[in-house]
Parts: sequence; structure tokens; C-alpha cells
Amino acid sequence: HDEKGKNMVAKGEMMKQQLSKWAEYGCIETSAAESASKIADLEDCHSSLVKDKVFVLLGATSAMGPAEVLIQLGATIAAVARPGKKLAALEEMVKNGPSKATMLLPQVGGDGAAGADLIRHAPELARWIAGLCPEKKTCYLQFGLS
Repeated sequence: HDEKGKNMVAKGEMMKQQLSKWAEYGCIETSAAESASKIADLEDCHSSLVKDKVFVLLGATSAMGPAEVLIQLGATIAAVARPGKKLAALEEMVKNGPSKATMLLPQVGGDGAAGADLIRHAPELARWIAGLCPEKKTCYLQFGLS
């Protein structure tokens, strides 16, 4: 946590120091700390996880979904969710976030509003998704749909 109590992402030396502290305290095995420390040595490992991919999130505003993490990693996200406050909050997160994340939103309802209902707009969404970023690998993820 930082001085304001917010969660932080540990990288590089900061990550190695935290892993060492956990190993000394006994929270994790020394071998686990050593293995995880190798990740800290990788240059830009996080962005390579999302590079050249578009993540299609069905139920993008679900609390169980990976949208926030993908935004922090700078991913390209195709967010399928119903219009409303949750989708607007997700848009703000991308807009004000520290990364270079991109969020693509369908506008299939005819009123020009971003967002769509997965059941009601299934054919339009299928066409929209099929035409997304042909130069990138597409990863489909579904969350919070009942």
C-alpha cells in the first residue's frame, strides 16, 4: 500500500524486496520468492502479455472480470456491457488511467449510446466482434452473465 492506503503494483527492485520480506517472514517459501524475483528482471513483461491482442469482454463491467487489470496493463479491450453507470465508470478508468489502454465499445442500439445487451443485440455484436482489429489475436472472456 502507498501512503494513502491504496494498493500498489510492485515492480523491479521494489518487487524483489517485498518477496524477500515475505520469504523472511515465512509467508512464502524461499524458492517461490527466488522464482518470482526472476519476473522482476524481465523488461516490460506485463505489456508483452497484452501486446498484439484484443480482449473481448462479454459482461465487461462484472466485478469478477479482468477489465481493471487489463486496463492497468495497457490492453486493447472490446467491452460488451449494457449502457449505464458501470460502463461509464469503466470508460473513465481507461480515460484517466496510467496506461495506454484502449477500449472499444459497440454502438448497436440505434440511439448512438455506447454499450449493448448481449442477448438482444447478439447478431449485431457478432458482426462487430468479427470486424475488430484483424491484425491482433482475439481473446474472448465471459463474466457475470446469467
